[in-house]
Amino acid sequence: LVLCDVELLSTLPQENYTEGMAEVIKYAVAFDENLFETLKKGEYITEEIIDRCIDLKRIVVEEDERDTGNRMLLNFGHTLGHSVEKLSNLVVSHGNGVAVGMAILTKGCQKLGICPDGTYEELKKILDVYHLPTDCEYTAEQLVDGAKNDKKSGSSGINLIIPKKLGLCT
Repeated sequence: LVLCDVELLSTLPQENYTEGMAEVIKYAVAFDENLFETLKKGEYITEEIIDRCIDLKRIVVEEDERDTGNRMLLNFGHTLGHSVEKLSNLVVSHGNGVAVGMAILTKGCQKLGICPDGTYEELKKILDVYHLPTDCEYTAEQLVDGAKNDKKSGSSGINLIIPKKLGLCT
């Protein structure tokens, strides 16, 4: 059972509400291009958006209860985000770290031709709309070192979820 009282969102400080949008954007980039299009309009969390995010998570968790396959897609932006949080001694919050992680990964994937040109710019626009950061002061080497110790990284290396296009990650 999942209970959500959308009215409680209005009691959050703006900073916390904004950080929560990083998770909503994650669902849009990883799973649902239509949700991404909705968020591009600057719409803040509605009951329909929450329902969609819960439904997406439910589907993924039911398919992969042990977190060994598609459920890992829920970690888009998290591995580098956790690294940013750690390197900042938790000055950078989770939501902001995830936003930075999504942006860095998408920018790199675009440069490598993994996702289409313009994907990073679209993501950056939406992160900007919700006042979320897209970069950090840490070098690639520092981020990789921090990611090596992430709880989701395996003994064989760092697991990164990367976008192939908006609405589809691998």
